[in-house]
Amino acid sequence: MLHFPLLDAISSAALARMSSFDHQGLANISWSFAPLGMQNDPLFEAISEASPTLLTSFLPCDLSRISWALASMPYFDVPLLDAISA
Repeated sequence: MLHFPLLDAISSAALARMSSFDHQGLANISWSFAPLGMQNDPLFEAISEASPTLLTSFLPCDLSRISWALASMPYFDVPLLDAISA
């Protein structure tokens, strides 16, 4: 059972700290929300906006996590997926 108030609080905290996340932080937060099937467009928009500047520091496991998260969610960011695949 999902506890939506808790997930909303985690999302809000992540959004407030998004500028301090490194490549691993972005990959982990996207990967942790995706299997829940909880659509959170503001969170995934922020992840998509922050990711391109850090793309060169992503490790293969980070790339796979964020790619899988984006592919498994209703949120679809073509420019980010194109950047990851380049």
